[in-house]
Amino acid sequence: MKNIPDILKNRIKTIIFKVKELEKTIFDNLFKTKSEFNNKTYFNQKILNINDFCFDDYNFKNNNYQKNMFLKGRFNYLGSGWVYCGYNSDVLGFDNVKYDSNILLKKIDNNGFWLESLINRSNLKSSKKIWKKIRNPRYIPLDWQKDYKSGYRWNLKNTSSGINKNIGKKYGVDIKTPWELSRMHHLLLMAILSVYNSKDAYSTINYFHDNILDFISLNPPRYGVNWVCTMEVSIRVINMLLAFDIFKQLDKLNILDDTFTEIFLTSVYEHGLHIFENLEFNSKFTTNHYLSNIAGLIFISRYLKPDKTTINWLHFSINELVKETEKQFYDDGGNYESSSCYHKLSSEILVYSFSVLLGMEQNILKHLKKNYQKMKISPNKCMYSIIKKEEDYKICFSDRLIKKFFKIGVFLKDIMKNNNNIPQIGDNDSGHFIKLSSYGEFMSNSEAQEKYLNLKGYINYLEKNEYKESYYFDENNLNVESLIGCFKGIFLTDKEFNNGSKLEESFIKNLSGNNKLKIAVEENKENNIQRGEKYFLLKNSLKYLKKQTFIGKNLKYKLKNYFYPESGIILFKSDELYLCFYSTPVGQNGNGGHSHNDKGSVELVINNCEILKDPGSYIYTADPKRRNLYRSTPSHNCISVDNIEQNNLENSVEKIFKLKETYKSEILEFNDTTATMLITYKNIKNLRTVKIYNNKIHIIDRCNKRFEINKSTVSYSNGYGKLYK
Repeated sequence: MKNIPDILKNRIKTIIFKVKELEKTIFDNLFKTKSEFNNKTYFNQKILNINDFCFDDYNFKNNNYQKNMFLKGRFNYLGSGWVYCGYNSDVLGFDNVKYDSNILLKKIDNNGFWLESLINRSNLKSSKKIWKKIRNPRYIPLDWQKDYKSGYRWNLKNTSSGINKNIGKKYGVDIKTPWELSRMHHLLLMAILSVYNSKDAYSTINYFHDNILDFISLNPPRYGVNWVCTMEVSIRVINMLLAFDIFKQLDKLNILDDTFTEIFLTSVYEHGLHIFENLEFNSKFTTNHYLSNIAGLIFISRYLKPDKTTINWLHFSINELVKETEKQFYDDGGNYESSSCYHKLSSEILVYSFSVLLGMEQNILKHLKKNYQKMKISPNKCMYSIIKKEEDYKICFSDRLIKKFFKIGVFLKDIMKNNNNIPQIGDNDSGHFIKLSSYGEFMSNSEAQEKYLNLKGYINYLEKNEYKESYYFDENNLNVESLIGCFKGIFLTDKEFNNGSKLEESFIKNLSGNNKLKIAVEENKENNIQRGEKYFLLKNSLKYLKKQTFIGKNLKYKLKNYFYPESGIILFKSDELYLCFYSTPVGQNGNGGHSHNDKGSVELVINNCEILKDPGSYIYTADPKRRNLYRSTPSHNCISVDNIEQNNLENSVEKIFKLKETYKSEILEFNDTTATMLITYKNIKNLRTVKIYNNKIHIIDRCNKRFEINKSTVSYSNGYGKLYK
């Protein structure tokens, strides 16, 4: 194909891809997509020891409330409110849009005849067989295919590849909501709660048994909404495995018997096959999606009995984990997706994955060492090493990697506010990798409806369905105490990560076999940047000037500053002040999928009062125009010149995860109390200075054109799908 023009090459590749896709669809419609149980899926051994979990700071009330809701089939994800997620359920709607997509079912019978209207013919027999194993005749099956905000329902008889092509085509429909439910975070939360309070164990183990069988029977591989995105497949199987590990240790009555275990582990293996065959790799840039794929293979390979397939998965995924850590994080520790919340998600993936690798059993390490010796992999192509010390094998990583990994955790700790929340720089989809516990607050249902626009009609919904609970639990997804605890669990240092959750710290120690990474903590280097000629030239030539003043007390007491040059973030922190001044790259090697037009923005907290804060993200494909509104320059705490965007935004669904870089920024001054940035775009030059005094803050803007200080008119969103009034 050397002499064929590129445009023709691309067309040929597209045709070949479509033919293969069609061939696969025809095959899936003719033959069942589920696997038979085989020796490959034997459970290796438990990883966790539930007796070692530390519950010193565990919030039983938060998690018990959620457990009780889950048992009733009610979930609150991505701003849905605590709604019922079974069949024939009602929803609040999205922006006054509600789809009536409920299906009329026959009686939900124990023999699975009701599945005939849902499952494609090739998978129906195996789905019925699995459904018959449900223990509790009163178990409430979940509608795994439904967006329980808008009410739209995907057809389970459609292949996942076909569904993927239509994402974002209908207003108000959000594919992330069924994905979030199917991540199975609720099962791990219930498992942890059952360790803390063993009185719950019988009911939660039974629920786990039936909920897993419900999912497996109603989600045959490659059909429906829950096999569209490999990231979702990866996160789901990890939470399934960890919950199974815990419940198996609590299961005194053998509820999770051999029959269940056979079905469960077959599904785990199917998840592994799907992940490996559908990796979200892109040669131009990779993201948190690909990281999660790698993590999924690591967990599956650790839990299943070692064989040629799982060892190959494991070797591949360890190598890729190291490569992606180097690729997706800057040397200063920040994440290259230019989003604080995606930094949180990706670093969560790393810390759990590396913990699992550090805790690998001797038999797996032996298999790994034999594998790459047999394959004659050269040392420079293998991103890790396995050494034998006396009789024991041990996995080792480079000092450079460990140092970067440590900086990733330090970056998170540094951007954290005094209330343990992080600022919303760039996108926030409220994503979690593994959830052991929840942070948030309780309020009355009327207070919740009054606080959030997305809960319009919530009181009527409760009354209509005769729900009697007095309180509403509102989860805080910006809190990072749990992740700080994870970093404390994996690193051998007493100087960092002291504000973390003890449960997560003990969980990481469990996964890693208490094998911690050693790091030499570096002293903070002086990063002062003195004003130069360029600063003074600009200061004198930019004729339009405005100054904002914010009053406070004792702002400079124990004041510290932090500079992350590659990430484009400057911080000033004291007991009475939090100031984050940032101009991040668009990220993702120029794709800008999770970046906002927030260059030069400031987040400001004075005397524990939030003065300036980023408005958040609110929504993705359900409303492309609203998504871009929350990404726009006028929505952020920077300046505007005639509403000109720093980087161009496009409202088409295909381009709402792109942001072509047209701006430039430069730090011209940085010291103990002052920082100055130059932001330039489309013939606009903005010199912005923040200056800290003991009793006030100045933000001074100079520009070559008339400008306005943005006073954001968009409602604040503190999490995906959540919108303040």
